[in-house]
Amino acid sequence: MKLEPEQIKILFRKVLKGTATADESEQLLNYLEQERHDMDDLLLPYGEWAGTEDNRLPEGVRERILTSVLKQTPVTGEGLDKTRAGRTIKMSYWLSRVAVVFVLILAGWGLFRKQSKPGNKTWIVFAAAKGERRTMMLPDSSKVLLNAGSQVAFQTDFAGNERCVKLTGEAYFEVKHDPRKPFIVLSDLVRTTVLGTAFNVKAYPEDKSIDITVINGKVKVAQTGKDEKQLTPVILTKGMHVGYQTRDTLFRVSKVDAAAMVGWKDNKLVFEEATLEEICNTLARNYNVKFTTTTPVVWQHKYSLTFDQLTLDESLDQLRLLGALTFQRKDSIVVLRDKH
Repeated sequence: MKLEPEQIKILFRKVLKGTATADESEQLLNYLEQERHDMDDLLLPYGEWAGTEDNRLPEGVRERILTSVLKQTPVTGEGLDKTRAGRTIKMSYWLSRVAVVFVLILAGWGLFRKQSKPGNKTWIVFAAAKGERRTMMLPDSSKVLLNAGSQVAFQTDFAGNERCVKLTGEAYFEVKHDPRKPFIVLSDLVRTTVLGTAFNVKAYPEDKSIDITVINGKVKVAQTGKDEKQLTPVILTKGMHVGYQTRDTLFRVSKVDAAAMVGWKDNKLVFEEATLEEICNTLARNYNVKFTTTTPVVWQHKYSLTFDQLTLDESLDQLRLLGALTFQRKDSIVVLRDKH
């Protein structure tokens, strides 16, 4: 049975607290062994991890988890007496398997890093590399899904009267409601403030705009800094989108198909009158490749299309159908040309 992230988190915490049953401990171990390639960090004990100097969980945490699991899977003396040789071998194998799993999983958990910021504040940076997506739970139980080539930074305990995160790239947020402590997303020149909602922020450095889309609830989007042309903040509700044009310093508000705007969560990429450069930048992040061209004019060609759970090659084939373009791929480099 496939475990949902919330179930995994609950099992993990029960093991740490020593309240998990033997079956629950075995269930968690089986999951870690089978799914270790796709672990996310909503399980990490933030406070204890934050004191480390590298990307590894502290020894004390690893040992405590392992000890807790082993204690909660006892072997009775009666059972050993009945099949001593076979049971001993079986348990010895099981204990070895447990040890290997936790060495591989916990000792190698490197999705976070600690980063010092001005004011001697410690921030945790969570990142998704190009070609992957990552899900995590923030200290207040708000959920973040990071798109490829993105990172989010936050303080371990959300100290102060705000819950502030700093985003580079794109992320989908499901924020836990707390009217006493606003949730703030800082993305370069834009500050997005919410009380409790689901919304998407796209703020890649190479893009020409910062885009915020509201799925549910309400957010306020404001320009940061004290520019002479400071823009009036805009309020967005369900189904609304704002694009902050970094070149023109403008907010452009519109009604959109919000589900399509966050389709990337399900590997569905939707483009409306997007330039080829914007499309290729997105594909490059999602598939960890680099696009180049010998005819730069093609970057400004505009297209409206959808890539629905396609591989890179399938996406390129769909672009070819639009005509006037050829693609040549070698390893992680894709060269495109204008046919004319």
